[in-house]
Amino acid sequence: MALFRLVRQHCTTTRLIVVLVTSIILLQLVHLFLLSLVESRAEQNKVQKPKPPTPPKRTLRRPSRLSLGLDTSGNYQVLRFLVSSDTIAKKATNGKDDVTVVTQCSVSNLHHVQTLAERWVGPISVAIFSPKPKIKSIYLVILHLRKCFPAIREYVSFHLVHPLGEVKDAVRPESLDFTRDDNMALEVPCNEVLEWIQNFQNFNKNYGDDVPYPNNLLRNVAWQGSSTDYVFVIDIDMVPSTELRQQFTEFIVLKKQTMQWDMEEPQNLVYVLPAFEIGSDVSNLPMYRTEVKALWDTGDVRPFYQEICWKCQKHTDYTQWRELNVPAVTDRKLNIAFEVEWTDPWEPFFIANRNIPKYDERFKQYGFNRISQVCEVHVAGYNFAIVDNAFVLHKGFKNPGGFHEQKDKDNDKNRILFRLFKEELHTKYPDSLRRC
Repeated sequence: MALFRLVRQHCTTTRLIVVLVTSIILLQLVHLFLLSLVESRAEQNKVQKPKPPTPPKRTLRRPSRLSLGLDTSGNYQVLRFLVSSDTIAKKATNGKDDVTVVTQCSVSNLHHVQTLAERWVGPISVAIFSPKPKIKSIYLVILHLRKCFPAIREYVSFHLVHPLGEVKDAVRPESLDFTRDDNMALEVPCNEVLEWIQNFQNFNKNYGDDVPYPNNLLRNVAWQGSSTDYVFVIDIDMVPSTELRQQFTEFIVLKKQTMQWDMEEPQNLVYVLPAFEIGSDVSNLPMYRTEVKALWDTGDVRPFYQEICWKCQKHTDYTQWRELNVPAVTDRKLNIAFEVEWTDPWEPFFIANRNIPKYDERFKQYGFNRISQVCEVHVAGYNFAIVDNAFVLHKGFKNPGGFHEQKDKDNDKNRILFRLFKEELHTKYPDSLRRC
């Protein structure tokens, strides 16, 4: 009896094992079938999925590098390379050891570009501000400048910035497809163009509109429109000394070849140009250092901001620069004359590597927009070297009372922002021992 129960129990266990094994085999077969079905459908969908249509080729009338975008705040639309210089369009330079003049203005101040282009004879990037995106009118002005002044056509690229008050203010790509023919007939004779631009009725002057003038945003847009190793940021109504671009590139190349500087110097040095103002009654702008000194002696030239904010410029040490003993034979070569430690509120004009800190775009209108950038350059570890045989010249004397009505209000507002900006630098550069 015991033996019979043992045999029966063994048979039951065997059947159970057979059932389990059979079930597992069936489940595996079902799994393989379902997997095969899924793969088959996926392959079928892959084959039947239509290819996206190839977009038709478009014939663009605008420069190939033109692009539309927004600034970081989303409050301004930026049209980069609204018009490219012929040099950029032809890709005629690689930008190595070269310098781009970076500047900005409203449309009615574009007449200053003529003197700047003919004096610089090199790449210039101009950011234009317009309260309204009057693209065709702006292009008409640029067209006249390009056709009447070959240096502008060859060297100057133009960008546009305008506020986005409403969605309808946005420029759309299709609106840029108007015919832009550099050979079309001009509406104004070349000998009247500059005066026509100054009196152009469709646009306001810098700081002359209810819309805040975003000078630092404009500077950054023009900066981004450069393709050279170095940038020289100045105001539109300023002109550099003659041959400065050639002097500087030769200076940089020579220093690199002879290894006359320390390994870190090319990265942490900016090259300051003494800035001057010249009276509006002086017909011929000085070209060289010797001519500036002569006009300085007669009172027709004076240091920049001498009557407005002397403490903002005096650290250039004009007296030392004036008394430099520069041999006549090397009068047109560029050298470092001396270095100056940055002191608040000095805001010099300088040539620098394009990778230095850019401008804080929160600053608009008048006050602290330039010094905020100079302050950060100092905190970031850069040093300031004064050059001997070059300068930058502002057309016209700067006098108290010659500013827009809201100047003091703008200054007070930006002073508060500047205090916050300096505190933020402590966080941005925690290891720097320098302060503003």
